[in-house]
Amino acid sequence: MGPRSSRPEPERRGILGRLLSVCLLGLGLLSASLVAASGPAGFALSRLDPALPGVTEQGVLDGEFEQHFQPIPAGEIRLAGGSSEHWLRLDFGRFASDETFSLVLPRIPAERIELIVPAGEGWQRIRHSFFEADAYSAPLGAMSVFPLGAARDLPDHGYLRVLSAVPVMVSPALLSTEEAARRDRISVMVFVAAYTALFVLLLVNLMLFFALREPIYRDASLWALAVLLWLLARSGHLFTLPVLGLLGWWRSGAMAIFGFLMAAATMSFVRRYTDARRLGREIDRLLLGSIFTLLALAGIGFILPPAHARSLLLASDLALTLSFAALLILTAAMWRRGYRRGRIGFAVLLLLAPSAWLSTAHAASHLGAAFRLDFLAPLSFALGVLLFSVALVERVIEFRIESARAREESERLGASLRREMALRRFRESTRAQLLQAAQSDAEWLAYRRLLAELRGLLPQRALFVHATGSDGSEVWVSDPQAEQASFKDLVRERIEKLRAVGRSRAPVEARFERRPAGEQEPQQFSYAIVPLPLKRPAWGVVMAEREAGESFGRDELAILQEFAALAVELVGETRSQVELKREADTDVLTGVLNRRAGDAALAESVRRTTLKRIPLTVAMVDLDHLRALNELHGHEVGDRCLTAVAELIAAHLAGDDVVVRYGGEEFLVIMPGRNLVQARELSESIRSAVEAAEIESEGRRIKLTVSIGLAQRQAEDSDTSLVQRAEAALARAKALGRNRVITAQQGPAPLRPVPGLY
Repeated sequence: MGPRSSRPEPERRGILGRLLSVCLLGLGLLSASLVAASGPAGFALSRLDPALPGVTEQGVLDGEFEQHFQPIPAGEIRLAGGSSEHWLRLDFGRFASDETFSLVLPRIPAERIELIVPAGEGWQRIRHSFFEADAYSAPLGAMSVFPLGAARDLPDHGYLRVLSAVPVMVSPALLSTEEAARRDRISVMVFVAAYTALFVLLLVNLMLFFALREPIYRDASLWALAVLLWLLARSGHLFTLPVLGLLGWWRSGAMAIFGFLMAAATMSFVRRYTDARRLGREIDRLLLGSIFTLLALAGIGFILPPAHARSLLLASDLALTLSFAALLILTAAMWRRGYRRGRIGFAVLLLLAPSAWLSTAHAASHLGAAFRLDFLAPLSFALGVLLFSVALVERVIEFRIESARAREESERLGASLRREMALRRFRESTRAQLLQAAQSDAEWLAYRRLLAELRGLLPQRALFVHATGSDGSEVWVSDPQAEQASFKDLVRERIEKLRAVGRSRAPVEARFERRPAGEQEPQQFSYAIVPLPLKRPAWGVVMAEREAGESFGRDELAILQEFAALAVELVGETRSQVELKREADTDVLTGVLNRRAGDAALAESVRRTTLKRIPLTVAMVDLDHLRALNELHGHEVGDRCLTAVAELIAAHLAGDDVVVRYGGEEFLVIMPGRNLVQARELSESIRSAVEAAEIESEGRRIKLTVSIGLAQRQAEDSDTSLVQRAEAALARAKALGRNRVITAQQGPAPLRPVPGLY
């Protein structure tokens, strides 16, 4: 049902009911005043049978068919539509009056109505067409006016020649010129008021649609436009307007086209207004199918020539009648189910349905004196659109309430989304930096990134982090950096209070005095203090500073807590990852890199030295006679020997040098930046150190030696070929008696940069 306005339901119902009652009373009074103001009869009406053969205009005017004119007692007659002309004779009476008179007829959809009266030796012709403008009738009037002149100058008789493709009711009346003008003025005012009201309502609903983007206002504006065009076409006023008058080519077919469009627009609006989907998808689909069918019939009407206007108009009248009947049933069903909009829709449609039916060509061709009630249709439909628009005001209220709620929800979701994105950005960027940073700097870097992220999320004057580790080490981070000294003084002065907050796990707000950087006197500020979730005895806090009197909201404290917890989590996670990676990359026995990590280190060294155009030399170091040591002294002693050699090699390395346990008794030493001469000097130092070392086992001293093969990377070398050349040099060292350093034979090509990398 949606949210309702604050006005009580009975009061809203009373307002709409009173508005409807006042409008209906006004329509009734206006109808009674016009119907009561009938003019004098003043003439006798007779008709010539259109089926009579041989009828010609000249014959009728010469009196050859006088005996064939049949009197019409009622003074009005229904003429069947078709291609035949209808002749009516008017025998005027005599009036002792100096007034001027006019013959008036309702505007009927006839192709031609021609009044022919004697004038001297000939005949005067006054012609009118429903589908064309003329000089005798008001542009927005409800009557076709044929001026006759003064009463004493009235002719004895005259003829009306009518040509209409559709059935029409001809109800001529002889009125004084003053009375005819009065009625014409009233009809013009009625039509102008109705058209203006519809146009204003069209604009209002259109503006509401563009302002609120609610489809119902679009449908309401389209309905008002369709009703306006249909009323203009039904009254014939459409064909007197510039440009739109071109639609007169379709004759009565234009009325049918706009009838289809009006029925479709009414059905579309009522479907949207009552939310017909509540009655079921099948009913909603049926309504949609009916709307598209009516639109298709309107399109067909534009294609068909005027000769099919009669059939098209009959279909339009039927569609209009069935559409309003179906909508009445629909709204009644919704009313019965308790939907208030169904009740309002039913009441308004009950007002419009009779006017819509009375306005159809079929009904108008059976009703006498129809022109006296022509104002009912425009006023009824203007009133109907107005009542629906008033009812839609509630939709504006509902829309505002829903918009406010949606805006609050959007702001909440937007803030939540921004927080989640900031958390994700903080997590990803900080994790990447921590993995590349030295472990001693990880905690400081995480808190530095924490303050940088919070700076963009929270309005604040300054941000601080203090953390004390379980070993007593301290981390201080401030933003801006210039405030760090003052911040340290603040923390040290209140160390016990802050430690209690840090271990409480609950954020607090407080006011402290602090002397800002560059100031001589201390100032008071408001602080949000959020504990860092560190494992005891470690503790820490994040502090956000604002001017005195400015507080922090619950959401802001939650943001500080969430980011602080994430920073601590990332530090712990990074340490765990580094430790896991170190364990995965380290040889368990010797503590140096294992073969997998060594291959990766070699590939990285090749890439970096190539980019920097510096040499790269590798050494393959083999512990001599390891198998014999294992057999003679046991594997435990052999393991100790391997560990000792690894430690001696590592002790001689510097900078980017890396030692890798490459095989059982082999070590690969990667020396980026060292040429063959420098690498040989280092290798000799390692060999000498190993030769001088001794391993004690069961009271005996074990001497060790190593054989070393060296290879400097050449331009054509890959990682594998470089190691293979070092292994080949090692094999030569062993073949020559071990305990020596042998260099690989130089390749033919000098070292040069790899194309495309510079």
